[in-house]
Amino acid sequence: MFLPVDDKKLIDRILEGAEESGKRRWYKGGSTAFTLTSALYHRNGEDSVALSVFIQDEKRYELLWIRNVFHDFLKALVEDRAFREKAIDKLGNMN
Repeated sequence: MFLPVDDKKLIDRILEGAEESGKRRWYKGGSTAFTLTSALYHRNGEDSVALSVFIQDEKRYELLWIRNVFHDFLKALVEDRAFREKAIDKLGNMN
């Protein structure tokens, strides 16, 4: 199902997306004391990336570190094709 153009523009405004000639980026993040939640959609011409992340850390040690680097990770994931391919390879080979 595809969203009508007006709906896409509304979501762009709500999520502070960036749309310009074939590009679109939507991001929504949030967290609780023990859980980091994040969803990202990025389209650049024919390429697209969709990612949802939910990280639970009852002791909060890892979340403090992750919150400091997470936005840089997401930015690299959507803007750097070599980094994205490496991340997909690493995440796909986790056992």
